[in-house]
Amino acid sequence: MYRVVLSVLVVCLALTACGGKATPDPAEVARLVDEAVKATDAAMPTPEPQTIEVEKIVKETVTVEKPVEVTVVKEIVVTPTREPFEPEMILIPAGEFLMGSDPQKDKDALAFEQPQHTLYLPDYYMAKTPVTNAQYAAFVQATGHRVPNVDEDMAKPYNWNGPTPPLGKENHPVVLVSWYDAVAYCSWLAEVTGRPYRLPSEAEWEKAARGTDGRIYPWGDEWDVKRCNSSEERLGGTTPAGAYPRGASPYGLQDMVGNVWEWTRSLRGERLSFEYPYDPQDGREKLEAGDDAQRVLRGGSWGSFRFLARCGSRLYDLPGSRYVIVGFRVVVSPISTLQVELPTDSEPSEPLQTEKADAATYGAIRLLDWTWYESSSGNYIHVDGEIQNTSSHTIRYVQVHVKLLDSNGRLLGVDSSYSKPSDLRPGDKALFSIMARKHPGLSRVQVSQVTWEE
Repeated sequence: MYRVVLSVLVVCLALTACGGKATPDPAEVARLVDEAVKATDAAMPTPEPQTIEVEKIVKETVTVEKPVEVTVVKEIVVTPTREPFEPEMILIPAGEFLMGSDPQKDKDALAFEQPQHTLYLPDYYMAKTPVTNAQYAAFVQATGHRVPNVDEDMAKPYNWNGPTPPLGKENHPVVLVSWYDAVAYCSWLAEVTGRPYRLPSEAEWEKAARGTDGRIYPWGDEWDVKRCNSSEERLGGTTPAGAYPRGASPYGLQDMVGNVWEWTRSLRGERLSFEYPYDPQDGREKLEAGDDAQRVLRGGSWGSFRFLARCGSRLYDLPGSRYVIVGFRVVVSPISTLQVELPTDSEPSEPLQTEKADAATYGAIRLLDWTWYESSSGNYIHVDGEIQNTSSHTIRYVQVHVKLLDSNGRLLGVDSSYSKPSDLRPGDKALFSIMARKHPGLSRVQVSQVTWEE
């Protein structure tokens, strides 16, 4: 605009310079205008560069059914939503890994960590850190479950004040929780989210800790005191979850060794003793073993020395035990796209006894029987079933998921089996069992989905 005004002024000046003639020389006017504009441009300040915000290009994953045609206009990143109290989960990809300890490589290897062997596991997700006090508080406040509190001097810094965690330890791993407490938390988390959360098997725990190469520690084969909260650090207590990022496992999981021991679902007790090689079909993954059957703990703690802070190290204790050095983390299996709905439901009945279910079958799935089970931690229902591979391919893994419903079909909870992580050839059959908490009003158990992998 300034240049237009100046041009008009220059034209006026040109007319004056030409003696006020009605028809001034056009070439002379053009020369005067050009010189004036150049002089004006030189005198005017250079404008500051402007920053223009542009829309970010992100990525969206969309599932459609053929033959629908999709035109991608832009990409949008969609982060899966999770509740504020849900742990951050990390995918552990399917494949083989080395489980156990090799005494030729690890001088601290103990006899019941041997032999080292190759094991296949399907995809699963494991929590990035142990369950924290803040996450556990959501469970306690929603259910009224027993709070972490033990009448011992060592426990005082970790005892809760009613449903409130110790001040300043909200992001520390929850401790003073029994195996039964951990199982109850998983059942609640599964119920409120609709995702089949559970405790990891010790095989799942170990693969998440060490990856596939059999390393001694999550970060490699050489000990480093600054990569985890072990007794060598001399801190004398828990630290915030994820405080040692340099000690992460190959998958990015934090605190896999040190800080707190972690409950697994696996058995190792005196009455039921299970050795290596690991075999999930030999009964070690059953939930209904009883109060005197010891469960495996993994990972070491702030009170453990380096020889226990190894990926292959194993400890075990009674499921009702509560300590300031013991917590837990959770796993969840990926949701399958294969939905298998039973056409009929079989209803367990009182009194507490084994009842034969109707021959409710759908293809390769058959429910066999129910058992009500009582323990000091509560009442459970144990469901046994059978699945057969009717395909022409060998299946490497099968997992059955069920919904727990009341008489009106309202969802009370979900659970899943840990069934057949070894080859199931065409025509082969495998048993599966599911142990679920008996919710008030439980009337029906429905097979909701089956996950398998060829």
